[in-house]
Amino acid sequence: MIISVAAYCAGLVVNDLADYAEDLRERPGRPLPSGGVSRGTAIGMAVFFMVVALGAAAAVNGAVLIVTGLLLGEILWYNMVAKKHALMAPLAMGLCRGLSVLVGAEAIGPAPRMAMVAAGAITLYIAGITALARTETRNPRIPPLIGTLIRGLLFIQAGFCMAAGGSGWVAGVLLLALWPVSRLVGRHFYAS
Repeated sequence: MIISVAAYCAGLVVNDLADYAEDLRERPGRPLPSGGVSRGTAIGMAVFFMVVALGAAAAVNGAVLIVTGLLLGEILWYNMVAKKHALMAPLAMGLCRGLSVLVGAEAIGPAPRMAMVAAGAITLYIAGITALARTETRNPRIPPLIGTLIRGLLFIQAGFCMAAGGSGWVAGVLLLALWPVSRLVGRHFYAS
């Protein structure tokens, strides 16, 4: 969990750094363009979260460290290059989420077939959401829809956990129990 959360936090910060010029024009209230957080502090935070992710991965095993390195590389590639290209962006973001699934799978043992299928499904699902998100600033109905689709990941992930058998059903039930929490949080925070 530490690896995924740290990588996700790094991605959020790098995203804001990469979007600084656009946010100055379209979203001036965000932390960087508003001056709430300096760019130097944001860079430091991104590096900190990446080091935490890599350190936690190294503490697990070499395979997790490799997949975490790939995940962080994909996060950087998405934010710095791919998201500016209509065809590359959805797949690149999907790969970020798919690699995150593989980090978790590798942490519990060599990624079984179910984990590979789950990573592929999550990759495609997020690629679709990312393609839709490219219109979010032009259509006010898109951001809430994106939030709903992102929360829908709980059902997809719960299904894969339960299908994996063993104690996977426990993880599946816990993920489903998070649905009401995610709806509540989604009412107060921007989901896309």
